Amino acid sequence: MAAGNALEFIFEYDIDSALFRLAHHFARSSEFEKGIAYSIEAGDKAANNYAPLEATRFYEAANGLIERSGMERSRTLGISMTLAELYELNGMFDEAIMASERASSSCTECGLSAIIDRRLGFIHFAKGDYELSIDRKSVV
Repeated sequence: MAAGNALEFIFEYDIDSALFRLAHHFARSSEFEKGIAYSIEAGDKAANNYAPLEATRFYEAANGLIERSGMERSRTLGISMTLAELYELNGMFDEAIMASERASSSCTECGLSAIIDRRLGFIHFAKGDYELSIDRKSVV
């Protein structure tokens, strides 16, 4: 992608100041590795600067790029877990549940399924689904 490559060249020594624009342009290109890397880095930067809604957009873009590229779905585990936390923080409980379930499906033998189930229990509790919360937490 011409715009992304031009930004990389112009901001070669200060990538951080163009990070959000780089993520935006490479997420719309066929350069999946760069799009994923910049999107995750931009998501991290937004989340660390108390901009959770913006962070979710970058992490969602990274997940979309991973799916479009046909890359290994296990790469989505960490992204999905982070998305679940951000969605919950924003009161977007249904989205948090979907992101947690996506993490669970990419974690068949990762050793984190109990942690994910427990997290789902807390999300259901915050949403007010107390029965589902108890069911999820008791699985652990």
